[in-house]
Amino acid sequence: MKKARPVGEARELDEYRPCRVDHRGQRAGLFQSGSGGDAPGALYDEGVQQDLAQTTDGELTIELGGTGGSQFDQFQVTGTANLTGTLRVLLISSFTPNVGDQFEILTAGTVSGTFSNPMLPAGFNWSVDYSSGNSVVLEVMP
Repeated sequence: MKKARPVGEARELDEYRPCRVDHRGQRAGLFQSGSGGDAPGALYDEGVQQDLAQTTDGELTIELGGTGGSQFDQFQVTGTANLTGTLRVLLISSFTPNVGDQFEILTAGTVSGTFSNPMLPAGFNWSVDYSSGNSVVLEVMP
């Protein structure tokens, strides 16, 4: 597997370090959070045009602020997304999802594995669907 590189750096990573994966930081290999906060929406840049290898210590944080494409985070990887570790989903902007709402939170050329520790908002019956083989979809179930 070719290693992804951090945004703004022209060299490959020498090693992976377990760290938090979220939309506020660099997006490469295993991700490192930074400061500040992006608005929800598509998370894609040249740093993730290869493979994502999340370790058991990794965490992907997704914010849901509505059902429109620009109202929730969508993590996009062009290669293979090897998943494990934590998926943390946060509701923002006073958003309350309804039964039947779906959120395609991750797309990739291929999705392999599943999140071993999904941390989903309480008070809802969530489904995490990996069945398409190239995406992860959250759905609020009855």
